[in-house]
Amino acid sequence: MTQQPESRRGLIHGATAYGLWGLLPLYFHLLDQVDAGEIVAQRVLWSVVLLVPIVLVLGRRASLWAVLRNPRTMAMLAASAVLIAANWLLYVWAVLHHQVLAASMAYFLNPLPLGRRPSVSGNRHCARVALSPADGRRS
Repeated sequence: MTQQPESRRGLIHGATAYGLWGLLPLYFHLLDQVDAGEIVAQRVLWSVVLLVPIVLVLGRRASLWAVLRNPRTMAMLAASAVLIAANWLLYVWAVLHHQVLAASMAYFLNPLPLGRRPSVSGNRHCARVALSPADGRRS
C-alpha cells in the first residue's frame, strides 16, 4: 500500500468531515421526540466515556492531572465548554425545529466577519502563522 501525501490525506479527512457534518441533521430528525438539551447532554456524557479511556491508554494521565489542577486552565476550559454547549444546543434546537438552512447559514457566515478582526491578543498575524507549513517555511 502506497503512502498518500499529507495534503491528499488532509483533503480526504476534510471532505469526510464536511460530508458527515452535512448528514448530521438527518440523524437529528430521527431524534425529533428527544429534547435538544438531552441530545447535547448525551453527547457530552458519551464523549467523556470514550475519551477518558483513550487518554489513559495513550499514557497522558499526568498531562490530564496537570490540567485539572490548574485553576486558570480549568476556568478557560469551563468557559469554552459552556460556549460550545450553547452553540450545539442552538444548532440541535434549530435542526429539530426545521431551521436547518438558517443554522447552516449561521455556521457559514459567522467566521466571515470574525476573520477580519484582530484576535483576542490583538495580534492579526495568528492566522498567517497557523496556516504556514509545518516545517516553519513561509510560502
